[in-house]
Amino acid sequence: MKNFQDQIKLKSKSALIVGCGGLGCPVALYLCTSGIGRLGFVDNDRVDISNIHRQIAHDLNSIGKSKAQNLADKCRA
Repeated sequence: MKNFQDQIKLKSKSALIVGCGGLGCPVALYLCTSGIGRLGFVDNDRVDISNIHRQIAHDLNSIGKSKAQNLADKCRA
């Protein structure tokens, strides 16, 4: 019963990810899969081919897209 209550608490929480690159990508993916209720993303940069090898949420199809929007889309998928 305790785990269920903790999951309900987590669903009511929010987090803001500032920077959707090398650290922000895994943090966002871990938080969204853990069941957090709401995530916000802030990053004014766009995905570049030089980002692909270290930013796990971005891929070749993401090049040129907003990092924040792309990461939000990946978390929704």
